[in-house]
Amino acid sequence: MLEYQLPEILRTPLQELCLHIKSLQLGSVGSFLAKALQPPDPLSVENAIELLKTIGALGDAEELTPLGRHLCTLPLDPNIGKMLLMGAIFQCLNPALTIAAALAHRDPFVLPINRKEEADAAKRSFAGVSCSDHIALVKAFEGYKDAKRNGRERAFCWENFLSPVTLQMMEDMRNQFIDLLSDIGFVDKSPGASAYNQYSHDLEMVCAVLCAGLYPNVVQCKRRGKRTAFYTKEVGKVDIHPASVNAGVHLFPLPYMVYSEKVKTTSIFVRDSTNISDYALLLFGGNLIPSKMGEGIEMLGGYLHFSASKSVLDLIRKLRGELDKLLNRKVEEPGFDIAVEGKGVVSAVVELLHSQNVR
Repeated sequence: MLEYQLPEILRTPLQELCLHIKSLQLGSVGSFLAKALQPPDPLSVENAIELLKTIGALGDAEELTPLGRHLCTLPLDPNIGKMLLMGAIFQCLNPALTIAAALAHRDPFVLPINRKEEADAAKRSFAGVSCSDHIALVKAFEGYKDAKRNGRERAFCWENFLSPVTLQMMEDMRNQFIDLLSDIGFVDKSPGASAYNQYSHDLEMVCAVLCAGLYPNVVQCKRRGKRTAFYTKEVGKVDIHPASVNAGVHLFPLPYMVYSEKVKTTSIFVRDSTNISDYALLLFGGNLIPSKMGEGIEMLGGYLHFSASKSVLDLIRKLRGELDKLLNRKVEEPGFDIAVEGKGVVSAVVELLHSQNVR
């Protein structure tokens, strides 16, 4: 074993650190971190900055954007922070709080060695037909809250292979997140939770908010006969983690997935995945780039390609432009009410998400 543990700066993601360096106006991130006693690999720094630019926290010249300033105030990975903000903006706050708490702390599902199949079945029952580990988390937490109101939380956790300690911790973290969102003006606690949860039970909207937070962690699902193969931009072919509710699914209803993280053991696995539609990616993913090969739209530097009729693509571009305008204004003025001022745009987005695939 090593005499001393590897310094944290060399073994943890650097995105949050990079944001704080920018917020403290310490100059270029790369040159500042190079002064550390054991500086991180310059490529790791470059990748962290690129990711922050991709999610809109940094501008092209490495300057902090209004979104970046808000993310600095949340003690979370910037992707999870962005998902929380989007959950508050698009009125599905409860699921966003639950997923953020689980991703920032730990998964509440436990896996006893001698009862693995029963535990997997319990997790799948929470996921239902959603093809989503994140939705399974949300449903499990909702079940726990209901059981707790009836004084049955211990029995509920035992029957469904859940950790009561982790769920209690998640509940505490959710309350902290609400306080943080209130401090930066994204949540007003006086009207109560219902004001921010109009779409909390709308599966498509929750998956779109997940997409906004987890992008650019995107997997393409490509049908290969009676099975599906999975591909990411960075490493090519990947597999679904055996603990996922999607591990036993052979064919998926929608063409993409977003995931929380990749892990490498015997193969490269994606953990905690959610099956999403083209529209979720087009409206809540990265910048839309006109295709170099004629008609179509590209994303992730050309890795993702979307083709449809010109009228559909024009509609998507126009709606995305209006949505981005609303989001930019909301981020600059947290008191701006998208539900009122952008009612038409939001209802068009919801309608499009419900129609699922680009034909």
